[in-house]
Amino acid sequence: MGVCRESPYTPPMSDDAVPPPADPSATAPPAAPADDAPVELKSRPIAGLLAAALPGAGHFYQGRTVKGAIYCVCILGLFLCGQALGGWQTVALESNAPGVPFGSEEFDGPGDNPFRTPFGPPRRQLLQHYTAQVFTGGVAWPALLQSQRFDNADNVPRRRLIEPLDAPFEGVLMADLDDRPVVLATLTGTVNAVPRGDGSRVEGTLDVAAASPTDPRLRTGFEGSPAAVFPPGPPRPVTLTPTTVQAFDRPINGEKGRLLKLLVDPSALSAIALPNGVAADELERPRAIGTVPRPLWNWYLAPRDRRAANRLHAEEGTTMDLAVVFTMIAGLLNVLAFWDAIDGPAYGRTDRRLDNGDSDADAPGSPAPAAA
Repeated sequence: MGVCRESPYTPPMSDDAVPPPADPSATAPPAAPADDAPVELKSRPIAGLLAAALPGAGHFYQGRTVKGAIYCVCILGLFLCGQALGGWQTVALESNAPGVPFGSEEFDGPGDNPFRTPFGPPRRQLLQHYTAQVFTGGVAWPALLQSQRFDNADNVPRRRLIEPLDAPFEGVLMADLDDRPVVLATLTGTVNAVPRGDGSRVEGTLDVAAASPTDPRLRTGFEGSPAAVFPPGPPRPVTLTPTTVQAFDRPINGEKGRLLKLLVDPSALSAIALPNGVAADELERPRAIGTVPRPLWNWYLAPRDRRAANRLHAEEGTTMDLAVVFTMIAGLLNVLAFWDAIDGPAYGRTDRRLDNGDSDADAPGSPAPAAA
């Protein structure tokens, strides 16, 4: 005979009954990921100083290496790219100081003889593009020191040598033909000159390779004038004898070459390949006009006088404008990096809540849904 077994009886739950509590572990929201943890900013003044001195340095100090590397590479890369585009002469404070022209005209400097234009102390212009470049950090700050050196009372163009000169020389040989300046040759070599007396007279040699000029406008010195015909041939080694210093540019200037003008002895003109139909005795006031190298610390980040600035922009053209824009953008970007270092990332109030799957309606302060 079979045994009848009753199933356990479960009484029905009334409407007022309270359901058993759910397992808390099953309904708890997932923990915030480690990457979402607040950033430890450490000492904000130190981080700010480091970020201002070098893009990304403040973030490296805080342990935010990825963001620091991005700032460092991008900002410094943009700054250095602008510097390279401008021949490493893009960053400098502006100056309105007069300078030495490359041509045969008199220069606007004091020298030690009467001069054409009064020469006063340089006036500082508005900082212009440097107001943005300076925020790039320590790579641009030396320009402030170079500005102080540039404005020194001894940093002026002169018509004399103060000390012996032995340096590479690159330029042109000019003379007057029928009261018109003409270019006779391009010169490449070395100059060795020793001052005598007050320095306006010199003794020495100018050992150069003299080549016939190729630009017709360069040959005559005037655009539109008929070009002289030079005999063909390779450059000739020539030794010129400098006699008088016409002009010697200021020691500190934002130009790689220091302009030098020397009157030379006419006796050496017979060794130059002169234009056809031109005799050496027809040429007056022969002079070598060119540049000698400046030391790096005397031109890098240094201000430029008016003449040097005009020459630089004429040589570089619109490339210089693009280079200046690159360095300005780099400085402005480092302002944002500096702020991020001292204030940290910008968190939204509901960022983490929404990341965990909640809706805007669940956020504190959200308006209640309208009743149906």
